[in-house]
This record gives sequence, C-alpha cells and structure tokens, in this order.
Amino acid sequence: MSENFVQRSKNDMPGYQEIMDGLVGYHLRRAQQAAFQHFLDSLSEWRITPAQLTMLAMISDNPGISQTTLAKAMGVQRATLGEMIDRLEAQDLLERGRVPRDRRSYALKLTKQGAEYLAKIFPLVLEQEDSFTHHLTVQERQQLIGLLKRLRY
Repeated sequence: MSENFVQRSKNDMPGYQEIMDGLVGYHLRRAQQAAFQHFLDSLSEWRITPAQLTMLAMISDNPGISQTTLAKAMGVQRATLGEMIDRLEAQDLLERGRVPRDRRSYALKLTKQGAEYLAKIFPLVLEQEDSFTHHLTVQERQQLIGLLKRLRY
C-alpha cells in the first residue's frame, strides 16, 4: 500500500457515493439518462432522438428560423446542430433555404412530410411521457418542471 494512501474509516467521513447522492447535478444526470432511454425505447421504430424532436417542434412553431437562432434556443453548438439538420434534411423532414437579407444564414422549415411526421409522432411522445412519469401526480409533475425551470433560468 502506498505511503500517500490514507485509509479512512467509515466513521471519518461519508464515502464519495454518499456525497454524490446529495448532489442535484448527479440526480439530474441520472434522471436525464432514464428519460432519454425511455424515449428511445418507446419510440424506437420512429428513429428519432429527443434533440431531433425538439428541433422539429421549434422549426414547426417558428418557420424560417435561422440555424444560429435555433442553436441558441436549443443550447447546442452550431456544428452539432448542422449535423442534426443534415440528418433530418436527408430524411426529407426539413429543408433549409437562404435568408434573403443575409446570404450567410439559412432559414429552416419543415417539409410537408416533416409536418406530417411531427403530427403523427407527437401523441406517442405524450404517451411515453405519461408512461415515464406515471409514478408522479399531476401536481408533482408540475412542481418538478417548475423546479427544473428555476435551475435553467
């Protein structure tokens, strides 16, 4: 055993896992992992990720949104967003066109197929959300969302 290694007894201090168990970020990450996996399992035949769904929903609600504005709204890097756009464009779910007043920017909008896809998948997303949070009351869900929003803003 190394001379620099200090053996601690259980009475001296809590273990790292016990400390981690008291960290909000740790539980947020674990919950996010569970939510992400539940989403993927529930919607596997649709071959979509939560980030891609968010992108399609934001574009649907904001036709003509620029890639820069969308990246900021989603909290992702433009390069990451560009890769996601390429994938969804290849599936004919969205299209990008030049912004008339700024030839360096692209405006995004859903294709007809993209709008139909979003309309079909969204009820399934709501079902999987209900399934994932089935052990929470409506009030607990609202409270959790409110607390999470307070951490974001």
